[in-house]
Amino acid sequence: MTDLPVPGRAFPARMRRRLILRAFGSQWLFDRLRPYLGRGLLLLALGLLAAALALVPPWLTKLVIDRGLVARDSGALVTWSAALLGVGFVTLGLSSLSNILHMRASVAMLADLRLALARLVLGRSPHWRSGQQAGEIMARLDGDAGEVQQFAFNLTLTGASAVVRLLGGAALLFALNAKLALAAVLLAPFELLFLTWARPKTEAVTRAARAARGDLASRLTEMVQGLMPIQAAGGEGAVLAAIGRAQDGLNRALLRAQVWGEVTRTVPATLAALARAGVVLLGGFAVIDGSLTLGGFVAFLAYLAFLTGPVQSLLGLWQARVRVTAALERIEALRRDPPGEPRWPERPAAMPAGQGALTLDG
Repeated sequence: MTDLPVPGRAFPARMRRRLILRAFGSQWLFDRLRPYLGRGLLLLALGLLAAALALVPPWLTKLVIDRGLVARDSGALVTWSAALLGVGFVTLGLSSLSNILHMRASVAMLADLRLALARLVLGRSPHWRSGQQAGEIMARLDGDAGEVQQFAFNLTLTGASAVVRLLGGAALLFALNAKLALAAVLLAPFELLFLTWARPKTEAVTRAARAARGDLASRLTEMVQGLMPIQAAGGEGAVLAAIGRAQDGLNRALLRAQVWGEVTRTVPATLAALARAGVVLLGGFAVIDGSLTLGGFVAFLAYLAFLTGPVQSLLGLWQARVRVTAALERIEALRRDPPGEPRWPERPAAMPAGQGALTLDG
């Protein structure tokens, strides 16, 4: 009797692969970044600690106002002001340390990624190279690789820190005044719906801009490499015309991407401004009728402004994921083996033993 396969045995591997593809877009890219897991976890811990400490100053400001200024207690004023200063210095130190470690890991990771791509290109046959444009290959090795590495490295670090700050800030908003907090997040679903609707268009304009940039880079590289033949054939005018057309195409693509980017930024910013205006009005009424202290209102506004940072970070990751999709497609096309394409050996094949005589026929 044949044993039936147990789905549960393969499910974790399938789920892990699905999560990797969802987050990084490529198993190959994840394998390149895996050696930096330890550094990433250290940076993640520092980022989460800094994010948690960043939630403290607005609440300390509330205590300074309510227990120090309003209560006319000079001792409390000095105590909470000193605590506010100390937390600020600790947060600043953690941020500086995290930035230095982040830069060291990021540049090393980018160097390894480019070396891996360069190794793939060096392993291609001359037949493959004859069908490629030098500038296009350079654009993928330089710009696309940098875009992909930056997103993949920042995905966990920036995303996790932003989530901690967002959830912590939202919880403190509800702790200060639940009704006012509900008013602050009332328009958030509409913002998310708009960004979901805009994502396909963002992917399209980003892909078009990258293709136009690669076309221009290819023409410039080929002009420099073939300068003497072009001059000998008197083809300067044709080359300049082709470069001008490529530049015009890039200008149009960049302008479309810029205009659409302004649209995707303006709509969420408008919704956030409307929510903030409503919070200021309702919060002012709450202070007047005594349901919210002045310090609580100031802290609420500080947390509301504080949430702008993590929200923008998450929205930036959302938009960066769209840009990286186009860049990753271009890198995958670079590393994908064409059908029937032989791999160029890293080391020349050894010649058979013998005298090495050459015979010419015809």
